[in-house]
Formats: sequence, C-alpha cells, structure tokens
Amino acid sequence: MRANKPIITEEGISLLLTLNTAAMRVFLWVSLNFEYNRDFVLLRREKMCDECGIGRAASYKAVSELEKSGVLRKYVRGVYWVNPGFIWRTGPGNKATCGWFTNEQNTL
Repeated sequence: MRANKPIITEEGISLLLTLNTAAMRVFLWVSLNFEYNRDFVLLRREKMCDECGIGRAASYKAVSELEKSGVLRKYVRGVYWVNPGFIWRTGPGNKATCGWFTNEQNTL
C-alpha cells in the first residue's frame, strides 16, 4: 500500500464533471498511477486501455482532451507531464496551475 495516495483537488473534481467518460477514466487512471514526488506518468496505451475499459481510439481522444484541459502535457512518446494541481492537494489556496503548463513559458 502506498503511503502517499493522491487526493483529487477541488479543481480536479470540477474538471471531472466536464470530461467525457473515456477522459474521466483516464484522468482517474493517471491519478492512481501518478507517483508521489514525480511530475510525469508513463502511459502504456495497452495497459491503460485494459484497465480503463476503453478502446485505443477513445484513449487518444481522452488524452487529447486532458491535454486541452491542462492536466497532461506531452514530453516524449508515451511520457506525459502531469499538472499536480489537479491531483495533489499541497495546502491552503492550492491552484491547479504550474509554471510549465502556462502558455507564457517556452515550449518544450
């Protein structure tokens, strides 16, 4: 059992209510597979699809929706940065933004 389990923030819960079913499942999958003190998640498509109960095409649409929502940002093939503001509650006034997710930052 992991000592540090994710706590979906208020921003994350609000976002969940706007996502389609596949994106919601992927968001929850990411939150369960996102390790403490890491800022990325490895998306193994086949494993993710099996565990989420979605097809491959739906998984691409779901990941795209999560990218547009600011939850994920592609780093390299199969690796995505995760905006921890949606998943980890860091304290009072936690905001679902990180510097490397804003458009003002340089592209990676």
